[in-house]
Amino acid sequence: MKIVYKEYREVRSQINDGNIALFRAGWKLSSNIIARFSHRPSPYCHAAMVAWWHQRLFLLHTIQFYGGRSQALSQQVRNYPGHWDIYRVKKNRKFNSQAAVNAAIDTVGKDYGWYALARAGVTHLPFIREWFPPRKEDEENGHLAYCSMALDRWVRKGGIDLCPNLAGNFTEPGDIANSGSLKYMFTLNFNLGV
Repeated sequence: MKIVYKEYREVRSQINDGNIALFRAGWKLSSNIIARFSHRPSPYCHAAMVAWWHQRLFLLHTIQFYGGRSQALSQQVRNYPGHWDIYRVKKNRKFNSQAAVNAAIDTVGKDYGWYALARAGVTHLPFIREWFPPRKEDEENGHLAYCSMALDRWVRKGGIDLCPNLAGNFTEPGDIANSGSLKYMFTLNFNLGV
């Protein structure tokens, strides 16, 4: 995939409710472990959904130690320019973005899914993966979610299964990036001089 850098201020009006924001791993060790050692290695270590609220764009996501959060997209792009890639659901897919955003909003303020993360992480241990591969069927078990697991749930509420051959409980950022239901739009940059 060719990276297309766009200034946030120039393209913010092209971003819609329910678009997907994937975060490229930076210098942090934990980010690189997630990106490089997932079952589908990719440049990504985090997943979020984008939503408009009072003429501002927000990221809806779950963050370690904080749980479900809503944060201004502009601030995140200012702090991490060139790290946020924006994807949209392909036009030929029937997607209820408002239902997906509502599901994401319902997660704000909830705890982070440490149990779910540990459960998915165990499948990467030597030999364990051979005996207990990630499940393929989705389940709504009420577990608190980590970022890509939560995003998978939200998008399913909107009517699309991003990874039909993988259970949402094992979805990782690389799986979302490779979904046949999504199309890459651009990578957000932030130039203070503009």
